[in-house]
Amino acid sequence: MSPAEAALRVSIWPAVALGLAACLGWREARAWRAGAVLYAVHVAAAFQHAYRWSHAVAVDDNIRQVRDTLGIQFGAGIWVNYAFSAGWIVAAVAWNRLPAGIRTAWKAVFLFIAFQGTVVFAHGHGRWIGLALFGLAGAAWLRRRAATS
Repeated sequence: MSPAEAALRVSIWPAVALGLAACLGWREARAWRAGAVLYAVHVAAAFQHAYRWSHAVAVDDNIRQVRDTLGIQFGAGIWVNYAFSAGWIVAAVAWNRLPAGIRTAWKAVFLFIAFQGTVVFAHGHGRWIGLALFGLAGAAWLRRRAATS
């Protein structure tokens, strides 16, 4: 595995873990910022290694992934990814200044997109890592909820 491919594969897992920790209330602003930095490394590695900085190649690959995974032709997925990236930047920069409703909405979007990326669209070991991360986060959420009841 090349260094660029390693950056692509390895950077996403701690980014998602930090996002999940933030969703659970653990040092939210710091977790969103650190996760955003790692996510930016992942995006840059993807554009460098997989797409050669071509939006058209990214669009084509995204369409292929959606078709192979869901069996539908969907060309707007790359724009969803761009919006997700922008949302994470906003969360990282302005978390403490965002209204509670926006924070809650961002957490829901994050959970949905992160689950799609790490479980639904992942393959092999990656899917198991994604399931483990979400399983641990779910268990932590249930444990905290039971402790406050």
